[in-house]
Amino acid sequence: MARQAYDNFVEIRGTVLLYNAMSVFRQNKIEVAQMLFKQAETKMVPPPEDKQKPYIAGKPFDYNELISWLAHEEAKALFSSPSTAGRSEGR
Repeated sequence: MARQAYDNFVEIRGTVLLYNAMSVFRQNKIEVAQMLFKQAETKMVPPPEDKQKPYIAGKPFDYNELISWLAHEEAKALFSSPSTAGRSEGR
């Protein structure tokens, strides 16, 4: 299902990769998760520097970008969480 969304909806590719990264991270596939996270960052519109003024090229953002930015924040928090630090592949 996620793969189908990835193939059919260009505007949410970053979001699909981020949720996939979080899913495989929870399965202790840390290296795969990090690779997916990096791929997602290349596919998504970068988050705004000022979160109080989330504009893209001076224009209001689309809801797909908002969801992508929120997923990006969630993934970053998951990967840097003290409770997940020190995990290694295969544990």
